[in-house]
Amino acid sequence: MANTIIGDGCLTKTEVDILNTALAQSGLGNGAASVTTLAASGATTLSSTLAVTGASTLSGAVTCGSTLAVTGILTALVGGNTLSLTAITASGAIATGTAANYIITKAGVAAMTLGAPTATTDDGKLIWVSSSTNYAHTVTATGLLQTGSSKTDVATFAAYAGAGVMLMAYQAKWIVIYSVGVTFS
Repeated sequence: MANTIIGDGCLTKTEVDILNTALAQSGLGNGAASVTTLAASGATTLSSTLAVTGASTLSGAVTCGSTLAVTGILTALVGGNTLSLTAITASGAIATGTAANYIITKAGVAAMTLGAPTATTDDGKLIWVSSSTNYAHTVTATGLLQTGSSKTDVATFAAYAGAGVMLMAYQAKWIVIYSVGVTFS
């Protein structure tokens, strides 16, 4: 039976390390930690399940051996900085080699293309494309979008600000991690 350790407030990196040591020494290495908030600023490893129910910031390498479940706001910093925000002001190609946040600001429909990421080299890179305008933008990535369906060529945004899609590169394809107001065909 898994054991659960409950934290009443913010669990820091040092406290996560202490928790790991306590779990290992007590033989509860496959137990679970549940905390309200998590602030980790260095390399942090938790060998069991971590459930966080409040706003959290992770700014170092964080490894969770089982499950990381967050209910609330999670700010994950990349190399000490948040992902860059790049405005898309015209139709054209989206860069594939860099993890980034793209915000569509074009007045009118933006027709974008997305090429294949480089297998292995780009694996795990995230691209987030969201719209701040009320137009049905498109991202065409012929044969590259893995959406859980057989149609994988075009992502069409609803004609409302806030529509968006998060993509993760894996083995020369783009896996759809999350989408809101986007249809795939």
